[in-house]
Amino acid sequence: MRFDVTIVGGGPAGAVTALLLKRQGAGVALVESGRGCRRLEGLSPRVLAILESLGLSLEDCGAAVQRQVNWGTPGGNANREHLVDRQVFDRGLRQQAQAAGVTLIEARAVRVDRRRRRVALSSGEELTASLLVEARGRQAPAAPGRRRGPPTVALSGWSGRTAAPFAAISARPDGWVWQAAVAGGPVWRQAVVAASALAAGRTVFETVWRRLFTGGEAPMPPAPFVRACELRLTAPELDPACLCVGDAAVAMDPLSGHGVFWALSSALAAQPLSRALLDGEPELARRFYCDRVAETFW
Repeated sequence: MRFDVTIVGGGPAGAVTALLLKRQGAGVALVESGRGCRRLEGLSPRVLAILESLGLSLEDCGAAVQRQVNWGTPGGNANREHLVDRQVFDRGLRQQAQAAGVTLIEARAVRVDRRRRRVALSSGEELTASLLVEARGRQAPAAPGRRRGPPTVALSGWSGRTAAPFAAISARPDGWVWQAAVAGGPVWRQAVVAASALAAGRTVFETVWRRLFTGGEAPMPPAPFVRACELRLTAPELDPACLCVGDAAVAMDPLSGHGVFWALSSALAAQPLSRALLDGEPELARRFYCDRVAETFW
């Protein structure tokens, strides 16, 4: 199967990029396996403003809750966030892209050949395109010249329930924690620590969890989700055959709260970048990409 653009990865960056390029008239394929960890995430009001400006549905975005902050001396609840189930939210974006005419292919990309602009799928099929877009987030292969911030690890999972919706972030001596829940639902908790604190394995996970969630208010999740979460500049240079968007270009430390915002912002930038690449102006695209991605990292 051949398309103008094949996008590998159907998170917010990939799905919105697909939608916007389709609106420009390109033939777009979006490849996504649909697997992933069910988790909560907070969206800032500016993320909802972007979605609304693009004519996208806000149906999967929860009502705003005040975020309680206990960050040493500073504290308060000035900020709000909209809690979303990321599986539901991401799937909704893909469905809106499909409704706009994007070809959604529910399969896993087993091989991406950038030089020949081909993607081999777990279904046995192969896609070719004039331009590839890498949108697999932190799973994307790192390019030469990559940079990384101080190594950190996030321990996350569902632990306990609550009657009222809430969101809270707190500093602890060994790291920081974010906790949130919708009304009547389970509580999603995330603890971030230096990677060196977890070198000895799961028994250390439990020790670190108890130390960060003081007072025993949050038992260790039965199946914790563990992932590296340091800031990464994954693709500092533009490959004219394969445009990297979202975390595949720059992966944010989750403390920033900018993950989905950067995904959408990156998708908006993909419009002029893809147009320049398809029109044979790689140098113009390269300058714009490198300035924007490197400055976002720094």
